[in-house]
Amino acid sequence: MVRHPAARWRRCVDGIVVMAPDAREPVFLPAPGDAIWILLATPRTVDELVDELSAQYEEGRAIIADDVAAFLAQLDRTGLVGR
Repeated sequence: MVRHPAARWRRCVDGIVVMAPDAREPVFLPAPGDAIWILLATPRTVDELVDELSAQYEEGRAIIADDVAAFLAQLDRTGLVGR
């Protein structure tokens, strides 16, 4: 997965605000979604994201894997990521 190259985004105090190219409204990405967005500047597999986030947040890999999969599905539906 990788961020859509035409998506516009800005960091704010408690997350990131992202605008998909064809969207009418922005999407707010609170933590840890903001960390995933930053990591997706470089193409990564779901497993790579889970590994990095589990180390960063010191959380169990199984818990993070479910959350990452759901979050990426949301980003995919809004056109913010691609493969």
